[in-house]
Amino acid sequence: MNVAGFAARNSRAILLGVVLLSAAGLHALATMPSNIYPEVEFPRIQIVAHAGDLSPRMMQLAVTRPLEEAARTVLGARRVRSKTIRGGAEISVIFNPDADMRYSLQLMQGKADEVRGELPAGTTLVVERMTPSLFPIFSVNVTGGLPPAKVTSDASCGHMGQAVNSLLADGCVIRGGAVIRSVVGPGSMVDAGAEIEDSILLDGCRVGRGAHVRRAVVGPGVVVADGEDVGYDEPLRPFAHRLASGLTLIPRPETRLGSDWERDPLTLG
Repeated sequence: MNVAGFAARNSRAILLGVVLLSAAGLHALATMPSNIYPEVEFPRIQIVAHAGDLSPRMMQLAVTRPLEEAARTVLGARRVRSKTIRGGAEISVIFNPDADMRYSLQLMQGKADEVRGELPAGTTLVVERMTPSLFPIFSVNVTGGLPPAKVTSDASCGHMGQAVNSLLADGCVIRGGAVIRSVVGPGSMVDAGAEIEDSILLDGCRVGRGAHVRRAVVGPGVVVADGEDVGYDEPLRPFAHRLASGLTLIPRPETRLGSDWERDPLTLG
């Protein structure tokens, strides 16, 4: 059979088929989801608890244990693991691979709300699913000439350093301070009683005792004095800016008179 002859005799049917296939392709192009990375779902939910300055033992008894017991009763929970530090606890719940994680998250939030009344006053809870943005598939370790990051306690006041959901660069020291959902750059130091929350500290920053930094980007070499607040609607220091979103930017290093840090100046490269 001659192909050309067959095509000539059935030209209308062939043309109709080409039009239908083209229309189906255009419809699929407009409706199919597209992404650089495939959708990944982890069967894991995390509970992060903060309870002021409770000791690790008190945190274990009053906060971690009740949350663990509640998490074990959630449908589909396979394994519960926890970490406890001064004033903070992290409970990771691993579910069966076939679990509906959206439904499991609702159940876990309900259990957390039930237990909340039994926890110490002022305890805050965050219940969230692990996603590629929070729990990455790949991790990269970058090493340089600086020593590894250190999280230590301050023997003079008993504060234990802690870093929760944060990235600590080489050479930084958390000496009795708390770093929460933040990035601390190389060579930076956070002193006892200081709190860094939802912020970025670039290279060589120093945060004094009892200082508080929230929703701020602190430039290289900037010193936050003892007891100073940054990002709390305080009067802005020179050269600082506050964006409409509430984010505070401190782009330049400066010397704070009356600060203990003046006796240990930072040499910038």
